[in-house]
Amino acid sequence: MTNRKALGRGLSALIPDIPAESQQSEDAIKFIPVDKISPNPFQPRETFDVDKLEELANSIAEKGVVQPITVRRHQDGYQIIAGERRFRCVRDLGIADIPAFIIDVDSDEEMM
Repeated sequence: MTNRKALGRGLSALIPDIPAESQQSEDAIKFIPVDKISPNPFQPRETFDVDKLEELANSIAEKGVVQPITVRRHQDGYQIIAGERRFRCVRDLGIADIPAFIIDVDSDEEMM
């Protein structure tokens, strides 16, 4: 019995080489302490539906954070770009760390 590759030449035959500088590294998602994260002062949402937050919190308590939040480095910590509802639920549940994409943003305008 011989071992054979199911896809022949592998995925590289289907997907062209991507330059290393444009590939995301394996550690693109980091677990960040919740107490190092501040809300986005430009959050367009002024009110959050309490029932929806409770539903999301129950989901996070059961399955964890399925989709990381997105943050930028800001002062001595991080500032939320996207994912404030997930952040609030994790904080309210008393979870110490949250998975996050950290992206480089040079200004508030670029963050928006």
